[in-house]
Amino acid sequence: FVPDLADWAHVNAVIHDSTDNTIIISARLQGVMKLTYDNKVKWILAPHYGWRKNRRGEELAPYLLKPIDAAGNPITDTQVLNGLADRADFEWPWFQHSPALTPDHNLLVFDNGTTRNNNPDLPKYSRAVEYKIDETNMTIQQVWAYGKERGLETFSGIVSSVQYLPEKNHVLFAPGWQVANTVGKGGKIVEIDRATKTVVAQTSVSSPNLWGFHRTKRVKIYANGNPYTE
Repeated sequence: FVPDLADWAHVNAVIHDSTDNTIIISARLQGVMKLTYDNKVKWILAPHYGWRKNRRGEELAPYLLKPIDAAGNPITDTQVLNGLADRADFEWPWFQHSPALTPDHNLLVFDNGTTRNNNPDLPKYSRAVEYKIDETNMTIQQVWAYGKERGLETFSGIVSSVQYLPEKNHVLFAPGWQVANTVGKGGKIVEIDRATKTVVAQTSVSSPNLWGFHRTKRVKIYANGNPYTE
C-alpha cells in the first residue's frame, strides 16, 4: 500500500492462532499475514499488485490469498485482484486494524478504507468485515460485512476496532477517529446483530482533538460473570 522506508509495515496487531501455533499480524501499510514462529510466511491477505521477493530472496506472490465470490468461484478480474476495483461480494481491507478469529475460525477485521482502491476521490467508508480463509486451497471469501452503507458517519481513517460477541452473535464495530457525531467529532461504538445487521445499540464519544478512542472492548465486570455475594 505504502512504499515507506521508515515505516513500511506499521504493525498494529498480533494475534495467536492456536490451531496451528502461528501468529497473524496486521501490517496497516501492507495487509494481513500469517507467519510461523520461525518467520515463514503461510499466507498474505492483500491486493496482489506489487508483491515481489523478500529479503531472503523468496517470492511472496505464491502466498497471496486468491479471492472467490459468494458462490465459491474464482475471481479473475485483475482490477479486483490488484485492488483497483471492488465487487458487490468482495472487497479487500485497506489500512486495517484489530484482526480477530471467530469461533468458526473466520477472520474478522476493521477495514478502515483509507485510500481504498488507491483512489482518494472515491466515497469514504469503513467496514467490519469477515473473511473465510481456506489455507489448503489458498482462497479467501468475504462472508459478512457492515459499514459501507453508513458512509462517512462511521468512517475512521486510522485506529478503530471490531469485536465478535459470541453470546448473542453480535459484532462491535468501533470507528475511533474523526467520526462525525451529533455534537463534535470522535468515535462511535455500534453493536450489530450479525444475523440481521440491525443496530441494537450505539453510542458516541466526542473529543476536542477528534480522537474518540484507539480501540474498544467489551469486558465482563465480574470475573465469574456474577456480582459478589456473601
